[in-house]
Amino acid sequence: MQKSIASLFGVVKDGPEAGSFPMQRRTDKEIGKDGKLKPQSFAKVLQPMAAGKGGEEETPYQILMREVKEELGEDFVRVLSQKNEEEFFPVFEKEYIDKEGDKVKNYNYLAIITGDDLKKIKIHSGAESILVFLKREDLDKIKTTKQIEEKDIKDSDLVMFADQLSALKGVIENLKK
Repeated sequence: MQKSIASLFGVVKDGPEAGSFPMQRRTDKEIGKDGKLKPQSFAKVLQPMAAGKGGEEETPYQILMREVKEELGEDFVRVLSQKNEEEFFPVFEKEYIDKEGDKVKNYNYLAIITGDDLKKIKIHSGAESILVFLKREDLDKIKTTKQIEEKDIKDSDLVMFADQLSALKGVIENLKK
């Protein structure tokens, strides 16, 4: 069975965060299905603005927009839907085998975001994440979850899952073209 994942990366084109890449950073706690706070796995890890898995019946774009709505809010879905193909587009796809042995196809999208667009983001309260802004010079400082134990991650560390760091670097490489 093939799994599909869609990820949204962004680059800010103006304002105080110009040139940065907005990322979600997990906090220590998350709201469980029962509505109660519980410890969150991989706290403090950076992730794309939005990302999620989908079923075979969903297109990568449908997966992405569902996840954007869940994680960043309806207003930001409207922002993306109004962008043209030079401001919001798929950058590349990557296939790999996950730890369960299933084939995964990851679809990575890029949105060129304005400072005003950022004001429309409303991170889902259940996500228990915060928005942080990475600069290009931060890339060399990022460690992967394979390089550092979860319990050893400090607030000052920049840590990502290896596949998502690879995707971010791919997005940045595509920006240079």
